[in-house]
Amino acid sequence: MRSSSGDRKWPARFLAIIAAVALLVAACTEDGGETDAVDAGEEGPSGSVRFLIAENFWADWEPYQSTAQSQARLEEQIYDYLVDFPTGDLSAPEPSLASSWEQIEDTTWEFELQEGVTFHEGQDFTSADVKASIELASGATKTEVVTAQNWVPTTVEVIDELTVRLVTEKPFAPLLAQLGDTPIVSAEWLEGDQTRLKAEPNGTGPFKLVSDTRARKTMEANLDYWREPPRIRELIWEFVQDPQTRLNALVSGQADAIDRVPPEHIETIEGNPNLELSSVTGIESVNL
Repeated sequence: MRSSSGDRKWPARFLAIIAAVALLVAACTEDGGETDAVDAGEEGPSGSVRFLIAENFWADWEPYQSTAQSQARLEEQIYDYLVDFPTGDLSAPEPSLASSWEQIEDTTWEFELQEGVTFHEGQDFTSADVKASIELASGATKTEVVTAQNWVPTTVEVIDELTVRLVTEKPFAPLLAQLGDTPIVSAEWLEGDQTRLKAEPNGTGPFKLVSDTRARKTMEANLDYWREPPRIRELIWEFVQDPQTRLNALVSGQADAIDRVPPEHIETIEGNPNLELSSVTGIESVNL
């Protein structure tokens, strides 16, 4: 099977991230909040979005070593993936950093990569980054990682700077789905200073991290993004544990989106014409 490159609007990605984990998400409508996210034209992205989330930011930026859902949300904005599933249908992968792919054998897939993509720190995206990322994430190296439990060990053969072959240890049906959940990190970052790796994410995604505190992460639009640029200039993620505080901020316009809405707040949100409630089915891990 081979898939070829196609266009996809960036906002769909952000909205998907908002609803990816939370069972219930509420957000201001265009008329009700202070968000000023407009189409990115000649003037570039504008406005700011503040999203209050219920899970704290307990993980660092070391890739492939965390099960934190809050961290996964952040990574979705900073990193890109070889393939994408914008509709949520795992049978319908679309190109991302991989422009096309083809299954060669039961355990071998060949991927052509996008040209002209750069990381936030200026490095060119090449096959070396795919090799370093996939081999580490899949458990094919000596380094133990959390994500390996969802993979089979997968080695990457570099054909040229923009072509790779992934060889799985055994036939692995969910390969494309796992690629859609595995961020591609700069090989220079993975192989370099491990302190920097844990503190400074370096991806190719639509947003760059510009401020990082224990309870608040601030991102700015990547103006050199290889796809359509983000419509939003600033994206703020903030941990607020109390659901009533999150709701109050949303209703007053101090926040643009909240998640994990408790049942007793649903009536309030549905009764406010300036708010919109989205309900989705999600998967959540709870450690006892």
